[in-house]
Amino acid sequence: MKRKLLLSATLLVLLASMPALSYGYTYNYFWDFSTGLPAAFQFTNDLPGIIQLDDTQGNLRIYSSGFVLSGGQVKGASVGSTFAIGGDFDISIHYQLNTLYNGTQAHFAAGNFPMLRSYENGNNNYHVWLGGWQGTTPTSDMQGTMEIKRTGGTIQALVNGSPIFTYAYGTGDVSSLGFNIDANTYGGWGSGVLDIIYDNLSVQCDTLPSGPPVPLPGTALLLASGLTALAGIRRLKAR
Repeated sequence: MKRKLLLSATLLVLLASMPALSYGYTYNYFWDFSTGLPAAFQFTNDLPGIIQLDDTQGNLRIYSSGFVLSGGQVKGASVGSTFAIGGDFDISIHYQLNTLYNGTQAHFAAGNFPMLRSYENGNNNYHVWLGGWQGTTPTSDMQGTMEIKRTGGTIQALVNGSPIFTYAYGTGDVSSLGFNIDANTYGGWGSGVLDIIYDNLSVQCDTLPSGPPVPLPGTALLLASGLTALAGIRRLKAR
């Protein structure tokens, strides 16, 4: 009876941890931010008191009161990882724009490879910024999934599973990953309200050069619990 109960509990734990599982990568992590901003990430704010982070609603909302910036400025707030990733990787995040003003830019980046959901000077699009717009894809989306995937030395930006830009990036470690929202005023715009929600961050990679994120996300902990329970079953059978 003990064995049957333990096996049933183990299967439930493993099934619950399935969002963190993916074949082909050594490390698979998933954050739904249900318990707030994890210690493995840091919040950086250019305008304290104006831009706020709300991590109490099961997601990460970055928002501001109204403001006006002078020309030639980029101001915003970002969330960045305290850990690096290496080898082949696939990272993705869901975003939802609650407002959209001229000058709004929502970034998702792996190191120095940023992809953006952007509205600048009347241009409403997704693109990658590498000293200029790359892979520009017009859109009216107010929400979706941004994804960055590297295989070998080739990196790719995808929106809702469809590639918009592919680039020869190299195979070096990526020191951090992050996401943010900001107002770009280089074109003489940049007033209004910033308001975006980020959720469901998935990180899959071959190596973790700086070690695993601390603490591990809940799904990875569930997986570890399931594997521990399986080891318990083996010990019971051996008796």
